[in-house]
Amino acid sequence: MNWPFRSQIGLRLIVLSGILVVVLTFFGPALIATCRTMVAEEAMYAGDYLTAIQNLNSAQWWQPSNAEPAFLTARCYRRIGDTIGMTDSLKLAARLGYDRQKLDIEQTLYLAQTGELDRVAGKLPSLLQHGGDDLPAICEAYANGFLSNHQLNDAIQILNAWAADFPADPRPHCAFGLIYKNAGQFIKATESFREAIKRHPKRKGVRIQISEALISLHRYKEAFVEARQAVALEPENPDAFAVLGQALYNSDQVDKAQSAFSNALGLQSDHFKSLLALGQLHNDQGQYSTAIPLLSNCLKQKPYNVDVRSALGTALRGAGKNEEAVQHFEYCTEASRAHSRIRSNLDRLSRDSQLVAERFENGQLMLQYGSPSEAVDWLRSVIRLSPDHVSAHKALASFYRSVGDLESAEKHDDIIALLDDAPGKAPTDVYRPSER
Repeated sequence: MNWPFRSQIGLRLIVLSGILVVVLTFFGPALIATCRTMVAEEAMYAGDYLTAIQNLNSAQWWQPSNAEPAFLTARCYRRIGDTIGMTDSLKLAARLGYDRQKLDIEQTLYLAQTGELDRVAGKLPSLLQHGGDDLPAICEAYANGFLSNHQLNDAIQILNAWAADFPADPRPHCAFGLIYKNAGQFIKATESFREAIKRHPKRKGVRIQISEALISLHRYKEAFVEARQAVALEPENPDAFAVLGQALYNSDQVDKAQSAFSNALGLQSDHFKSLLALGQLHNDQGQYSTAIPLLSNCLKQKPYNVDVRSALGTALRGAGKNEEAVQHFEYCTEASRAHSRIRSNLDRLSRDSQLVAERFENGQLMLQYGSPSEAVDWLRSVIRLSPDHVSAHKALASFYRSVGDLESAEKHDDIIALLDDAPGKAPTDVYRPSER
């Protein structure tokens, strides 16, 4: 007697299954793409751009005609400094019909972020007024541009506005933390990083930064707590294991520290911080022959790093190689004088950011005793303020030639030739130190 009823149930199930198949066939890809995009946006907010790119690529695969994943992918590539990835993604977004104005804004933000402020500074007021949801991205890009041009006051002004208008956003506080940390103001750095953690406890990299600041303050127990959380949040990041190792070693837990450094090197065999820390550890243990190859590897990566030079000099001297050791100690002495001069120039620039001579001297000194990328930033800032500065163009041409970037070198050579041929050109680039 129940057969007709059961037949009706079976028929309904068949109909519902058919409807479900139709829904999944026509709307499933869009739903999956939307979910992937939402996950990617969360990852972007957490500063995990590689995870974001993976999810956006998946969203693009499920919905090839959707321009939004392509645009967001371009934004991720911009933030990690991958110009090729950014350009390709913007082209794809344009082909798929994405808003032309937003694409133009993204290209403007790229120029701002890379320090080309002379080309986009005039657009900032309008962007801040009409930026809408893009305001945090606009503030971030311009703040980074101001910092790369060593216009600290301008960067701080825009970061303050960002923090005030978006009180829940951790990113301006991260930026303040890095500014204070690089300036050696570790207490203020710690406070800023903690403000960022309050707003986003799982943001990538922040606990590593706060742990490093705490180690500089000799607050090793607090540093260990933060480092352990960093490892839990970012088990694939060698920096997390490196800072954990530093916190452990400073707490006299040598074996655990070595294990942490080994974990970091297992993730990245040439990880600079871990190689340096292990080399210093072996020096402290009197194991100079073991330290030398580790520190020599560091020297190849960063020949300008005084911590490497000092540690390698100590290892070489301990191994009886005094003549080689002396070269490194002499470099440290010269670098100390150079950085003292740079700090003096920075003090003057903090009061007047338009000083060209101080910027040029810092660029020259950084080429010899500092990070090449920082040296380039200084020299480019000279040209931004004084486009006809022949010596800055010559320094950049020489640098680019030394690293094999012949295209960039030739651009500066061409400018130098034009300036040399200009009739009655006054020598405006001669270095004249300001009165001190």
